[in-house]
Amino acid sequence: MSCCVWQELEYCQAVVLSVSDEVGVRTVMDNLMDSTKSDNVDVRRSSITLLCAFCRHTHADYSQYVPQLLRGLIHLFTDSNKEVLQMAWEALNAVTKTLDSNQQTAHVSDIRQAVRFAVSDLKGQDLLPGFCLPKGITPILPLFREAILNGLPEVKEQAAQGLGEVIRLTSAEALQPSVVQITGPLIRILGDRFNWNVKAAVLETLALLLAKV
Repeated sequence: MSCCVWQELEYCQAVVLSVSDEVGVRTVMDNLMDSTKSDNVDVRRSSITLLCAFCRHTHADYSQYVPQLLRGLIHLFTDSNKEVLQMAWEALNAVTKTLDSNQQTAHVSDIRQAVRFAVSDLKGQDLLPGFCLPKGITPILPLFREAILNGLPEVKEQAAQGLGEVIRLTSAEALQPSVVQITGPLIRILGDRFNWNVKAAVLETLALLLAKV
């Protein structure tokens, strides 16, 4: 981006971060999320930059928009522009860091839905570009970990299956730094007394991970 564009983005960022009321947050979310879907890469890049800044620095409560953000940001993981991919990753990282343990567990289904939505637009690719960034899946791993370790049995099963879906879409190189973080909770669950379907989901995910790395 040129210096002029960056300066304009800084002005816009100051305006966006001044928003604190409920109506203003809704306006910011609706407009920026809509702009990230533009066919114009410059518009996508600018809007995701502002959205990332908002999610990272705002003191306003945007918790009700988390499902919408998860879907929109993970869909941007299909983008062909590296800057858009990186800013979408940083925005997702900022969003997931705001979640407490109960919220993490509750949003596992939103993550799975978001990944499936993104996959539908992959157009024949086997991997999700955003997951293949360095530490690409790091922002969502705490959600799966919390659900696997402390969720109800059906949530554990869903989290294990969702983690397997993510592994399928991630390159071996991008998975390497997270192998221990992934395998720890899965192996721990195998030693506990849970229904066979939970353990089957865990074993399948472990097998996928081993096959990849």
